[in-house]
Amino acid sequence: MKQILALTLFLILSYSCNRQTIGMKQSNLDTLVYDSLCSVVQENSINKLKGLEIKYYNDSIKIIHIYRNEASLYTKYFRKGPAFVEYRKEFVTDIDSDTVLFIAKHDTTFVYDKFMKNFGFDAFIPFILGFNKGRTKITIKKVGNVYIRNLRSLDVPSYNENYYYDSNFHILRFEYSYKKNKFVYKKAIDN
Repeated sequence: MKQILALTLFLILSYSCNRQTIGMKQSNLDTLVYDSLCSVVQENSINKLKGLEIKYYNDSIKIIHIYRNEASLYTKYFRKGPAFVEYRKEFVTDIDSDTVLFIAKHDTTFVYDKFMKNFGFDAFIPFILGFNKGRTKITIKKVGNVYIRNLRSLDVPSYNENYYYDSNFHILRFEYSYKKNKFVYKKAIDN
């Protein structure tokens, strides 16, 4: 009886360990740091993002925005077939209502316009990083061995962001611009 109990316990533990996502190994964490040489900052009143930490799991990518050495907000993207998507929640109801393509390995262009679907209180609100939750045009294209995801705000035309990533979905570079400011973040060399 003890052997059967021990075997059952072993099988349960083995199954639960196999179901976990990949842990925080060095190869599954990338840090992107602010590049002062490539960035052009015209307006110093804009609170610059200091860095990104990107955690890779089996079925998701978590991007953590670092301000003043503290994690201030994060966005989690989930694998859906050969791409990663963001599930967006309604502001009032907090119910998932939209699935928005984040990164993929195929060329595409589309316009995301939440406000065309629903007017009023359930609209998504832009948050601290920029104007990337409202009306946007998103383009994904492959250039050489790198994919580039471009997001341009339709409400604030000067807001633009680019994610550069490889065929394993590892993000190599992030850029965003607003008015005459351009901020560039590159993958840290010591990772």
